[in-house]
Order: sequence, then C-alpha cells, then structure tokens
Amino acid sequence: MLRRCCDRCSRRLNRPPPFRKSCYLSETKLKRGFKACFGCTVYEYVVEKRMEMARRLLQSGKYRVKEVVWMTGYSNAGHFIDTFRKRYGVTPSEIS
Repeated sequence: MLRRCCDRCSRRLNRPPPFRKSCYLSETKLKRGFKACFGCTVYEYVVEKRMEMARRLLQSGKYRVKEVVWMTGYSNAGHFIDTFRKRYGVTPSEIS
C-alpha cells in the first residue's frame, strides 16, 4: 500500500498530495511504515525524488535553473540551490 502511495505521489513532485490522505493511514502509522519500508522519512523521500528530477531536467539542457526550481515544486530558489549542492556537491548551474 505504501509503495502505491509513493508511486502516486512521485508522479506529482511539484505538488505532491498529502501523503497521509492519499494513503488512507493515520500520521503515526504512515511515518512508522514509511521509515520501515523505505529507510527514510516521507520528507527525505520527497526531497530525494525532487533532486533526482532536477538533475535529469538540468542534464537535458532544455531548462534553466529557475524553470527547474518551479518544476520541482520549490518556491525558493536559494533553498533549492542549497539542497542540490548538499546532495550532488555542485550547484545546479554547474550541471546545466
């Protein structure tokens, strides 16, 4: 059930639905089950999927950093850049 929920939410990373509501679980059960199943928190999972998507978009060469910020659901470019740098060791502009 959790995997289906994650797949559904992964398709809409720029605006994921609330996990708890889309999985029909209590917050406690969702958090415990998610951590046991995936080895990370819901937030960490969403950030990881967004960073993977951002890297693919930037490597394609079709999009500017500002566009990728929006496409991956970030409203603050500085926060996106910091998160990307921590994950990949380079800034997004170094990829594109």
